[in-house]
Amino acid sequence: KMLETITAKTGIDYLKEIRKSTKLTEKHYKIIEQQTTSTEDVILEKEN
Repeated sequence: KMLETITAKTGIDYLKEIRKSTKLTEKHYKIIEQQTTSTEDVILEKEN
């Protein structure tokens, strides 16, 4: 919300700038995988 307010007042999209310069690490990709994998897929993976 804070960045949205700053963008609205200044016209500078700081969140967009942050996204452009950010690089995801292996740890980030692992967290993304953990947060987006269904419980069913996790169970099936453990059974195999």
